[in-house]
Parts: sequence; structure tokens; C-alpha cells
Amino acid sequence: MRMSRSRLAALAGAAVLLATSVVAGSATPASAALPGLERVFAAAPINPDALKNVHVTCPTGKQLVGATYVLSGNSAGNVVVDDFVPNIIPNGNPNPQAPTDIGLTAYAVDSFSSSWGATVIAFCVNPLPGLEVVAGVPDPLGSNDFHTDVASCPSGKVLTGSGYSIDGAEGEAVLDDWVPNGGAATAPTSVSMIAYEEDSFAGAWTLQAFAICANPVSGLVRVTGPAVGGAGDSHNSIATCTGSRVLMSAGFEVIGGTGEVAVDDLIVTRQFNANQQSIGVEGIAHELDPLSSSWSMTSYAVCANP
Repeated sequence: MRMSRSRLAALAGAAVLLATSVVAGSATPASAALPGLERVFAAAPINPDALKNVHVTCPTGKQLVGATYVLSGNSAGNVVVDDFVPNIIPNGNPNPQAPTDIGLTAYAVDSFSSSWGATVIAFCVNPLPGLEVVAGVPDPLGSNDFHTDVASCPSGKVLTGSGYSIDGAEGEAVLDDWVPNGGAATAPTSVSMIAYEEDSFAGAWTLQAFAICANPVSGLVRVTGPAVGGAGDSHNSIATCTGSRVLMSAGFEVIGGTGEVAVDDLIVTRQFNANQQSIGVEGIAHELDPLSSSWSMTSYAVCANP
């Protein structure tokens, strides 16, 4: 049985402030690399509902290049994000056109019944050449302990953002790794993902990755935050964009969690440039059940010139 945990005071303050600001996106000026870049927010109410759905659509004429999320209230160690999918349509596949929206689905685990909420932060820009969503090829539905998937951009294109869908588990599986490739001087072109059953689960489920891809974007790189770990209920890692770059999307990697750790937040940090564009992301992970062994997490930021 899981125990409800109180979120750290600093995170609670950040989540509440973020939730109260969810009234409209804040447009910020940008140059040709990411023209018209702005953050657009949407939130589910903080209440005891076991299921939350949040959907964000970019302003008319703009396109989605990436997104992050925040779980709030008493969610720490009690909620898993099941889906984070660009351009949701009835059959779960992305539209072939440029993405303009993203949806999050999250579940409370076990008998958790305290109040919690969810917020999605979408990064939207004026149309980018070649922007599209590419879906990975998931494993067949099965009762495996874990599933993996990779979504890769077409040749000549780069990864600006990503998402995923855990199908069939409905809160009984948790994403462990969400890793864009690339590096400090190399543009990402694909994303790799691993999800584990959260407890023993007899049902059939699978994992599908989604890559948001575009023609080359100026200064696009993947920044790796420090691996933060050890024994403890929670760990957090911050990845900060380098140079004059701004944040477009994020990811994370949990080592040693194998289904017993959930990343509650990929929260935009309070670091901004002169145009109030985000330049950092903080991943915060919590144990779902007490672990006797050490574990760690790493955050990733996908950044580009503004």
C-alpha cells in the first residue's frame, strides 16, 4: 500500500504559482530560428479524481514544437503519467500534418484518494519548415514486465520535442526513460523510451513513442543535467540551456527505479532570458513504493537559438 507524501514546500509553491497562472499563453518575441515562440498552459483542477486529462492547443496559426508537464497537490509518489501525446485523434495516432496540440492523461495509483492536479506547458511557434509527428513502432500488446520504443526523425530532420502513450495499463505502468539522443554540440534526431509495470500486472499493455521533427533548427542541442541519486524518497535534476539558447522540450532517465519511481514533474525552472523565454527544466521523481536500494534520475533539455 502506498503512503501519501507531502510535496516539498518549494515545489508546492512553484506548482501553485504555475497553476494560478494558467489563464493564457504568454507570447514572447523571437528571431527566425523559433519565430513567435510562446508558452501556452492548461490545467486540470486539483481534486481527488483518479483520472486527469489535460489538453493544450497552440494559438491559431502556430505549431507545437514540444511540451512539459507538472503534477501538483499531493501527487508525489501517488500518480503516474500514462499518455503525453501530440495531436490526439480518436485512434491514438498523430495527424500527418504539423502538430498543434498535445494531451496528457494521468492516473492515481492504488487507493490514493487525496487531491491532486496536472498542468501541461506547450511550446508553440510560427510555422516551422517540415514540422511533423513521427510515431514509433510499439511492441505488440503483451504482459511483459517492460516495453521499449524508439521514434526517429526522417533523414535530414531534427527532433524538437517528443511524447508517448502507454496503452492498456491505465496506471499500472510507469515511464522510466524518456531520452532524446544528441548532445551538447549535436542536434537530437530520435527519442528512446522504456516503461515498466508499476506492480505485478497481468493485463496486456505496450508503449509507443512519438517524435516531433522539423527541418534543421539553428543551435539545436540536447543538454544533460546531472545524475542525482542515492537512497531517498525523491531526487531532482536540473538541465539548463547553454549559451543564448531557449527551452523547447525535455526528457528524463531513471536508473534503478524499474517501475517503482515516477517522474512527477518536468517543470520549467524560474530561469528566463531577457524576453522571458524559458531556459531550463527540472525533473522531479518520487518513489511509488519504498525502495531499499539507491536510484537516480537525470533530466534532459532540448534547446535551440531563439
